[in-house]
Parts: sequence; C-alpha cells; structure tokens
Amino acid sequence: MPRRKGKEGLTCKNCGSKFRSQKEVKIIKIWHTFSPFPDKDGNIAINVFATWECPICGARGRDKISSIKGGFEYKGKNYTEILAKIIYELKETTVEELSKRLNMSEETISKALKYLIAEGQIRAKLDGKKVIASSGQEA
Repeated sequence: MPRRKGKEGLTCKNCGSKFRSQKEVKIIKIWHTFSPFPDKDGNIAINVFATWECPICGARGRDKISSIKGGFEYKGKNYTEILAKIIYELKETTVEELSKRLNMSEETISKALKYLIAEGQIRAKLDGKKVIASSGQEA
C-alpha cells in the first residue's frame, strides 16, 4: 500500500480554499503538544497546532502546522532515563537547568516531568520550578 503524501498547506473545510502558506491566513491561536515517550531513535516529537481564520469565507479551522523532533544530541538514548539520571545525580535542580542540559524548552521539560512523576517513572517532587529527587535513588 502506498504511503500517504504529507499535507500541502492549509485547506478551509467550509469553502475548500487552499492556502500554501500560513502567511495567507489569519492565525488566531498557536499551541503545541509533545509526545511523552521518545520514538525508537530517542527523539521527542513536538507538534505545533494553530486555530486560523479563512480570509475568503471567515470560517475557522484547526490544523497541525509543524512537527519538530527535539534533542538530536541524545539520539538513540531514552529521554526518561537521561532525565532521571540527571535528577538523581544532582539531587536538587531546576526546570531551567534541565532545559539547558537537554536543549529543550522549559515548558516541554515541565510537562514531561509532571507526566513522568505522576506515572511513577521518575521518583521526584516538582515544587514550582524546583525539582527534588526522592531519597534512596541512585544515579
């Protein structure tokens, strides 16, 4: 079965108009999501979505406008293990420090930490921007 080709630009679901560039439409809101688990190469996918308005009919649409793979310097390594190792070694750190070490945004690191702590994959406590490792953990 042939692979589906990537989406070319934005298409209005109301009038069917096609726009090759984001600059042709009015962007109302932009947000991003990320995959909590890395892919087989150890990269985290960050998807950028937008709500936009069609300049022809005025209808609003929502689409993924970009996808970014983060952390190429750790390619082939598991982000959860890398994050846990850094936290357990430092015992106490900040989201900002982890962001610099992993070359990712603070927001992405913060969301990943909240998820991994809630799932019990990393034993630590998130106190605002401070990350404190639970006692009894090894590096």
